[in-house]
Amino acid sequence: SFSSASSLALGLPCRRREEMAQIQQHEAKLNPVERDETIIVEAFGARKCPKLVEQVQSEKLAVKRNALSVLCGEFSNPMSIRGCVEAGIMQVLCDYIAGDPDDVTRERASRALALAAWDANGRVAMLEEEVAAKVKGAP
Repeated sequence: SFSSASSLALGLPCRRREEMAQIQQHEAKLNPVERDETIIVEAFGARKCPKLVEQVQSEKLAVKRNALSVLCGEFSNPMSIRGCVEAGIMQVLCDYIAGDPDDVTRERASRALALAAWDANGRVAMLEEEVAAKVKGAP
């Protein structure tokens, strides 16, 4: 810490002493490290559901699987179901259930649809988009 006695000995003006004390109180931080892209970070506000739907559609299998797990957790909230439906999640889930080669992706997409069916918003969206007919022939 910068003592006032040493600043007087150096002959620094009072304002300069205060500035030095202020500078020494704050620590300089390094730039944040790059995060692993397979970790799904929640967005806030109007961007929350569209971002999650984009991550569910990722080309990278690990990102897709993690995003589907997060989606299942989000589907306990009716507002999240509504937001994801508006962002186009129903068609994405139908496509995954009907023909994705990855077993885990199909299972998580099925679980997400099952969770959506517990909510009125999800049921209405499933009826409007004829989800049952689209997943009927799924393996």
